[in-house]
Amino acid sequence: MNLIEFAPKAGTQDAYSIRANDLDSNFRKLRPVHNGQYGIDEKPNGWSLNVFPQLPEKSSISQALAYKDGTKTWISISDLLSELADGDRIAVQEIERCDGKKMKVLGTVWY
Repeated sequence: MNLIEFAPKAGTQDAYSIRANDLDSNFRKLRPVHNGQYGIDEKPNGWSLNVFPQLPEKSSISQALAYKDGTKTWISISDLLSELADGDRIAVQEIERCDGKKMKVLGTVWY
């Protein structure tokens, strides 16, 4: 792949620059490497990553996003509960980020 590189700015010794159009051209040439953990949506004006697997068809069964055999997958809550080892407990946990925002997640209890 031939990308346009930063070049020395005329009349200076240390400053390097690249034209905005050249930078945009470089970005258009780049694509993420697919590693099987996400999907790539290609569109005429660019691309985006799908970091979550396809949502299951609508059903009355509650689903949770979980890791199973090393990959992210949707699993019914009842299946998730049945796969817990004896003595494991699952609960809704409230977690807080360093900026103070909070969210509730379904997971095993703190240990």
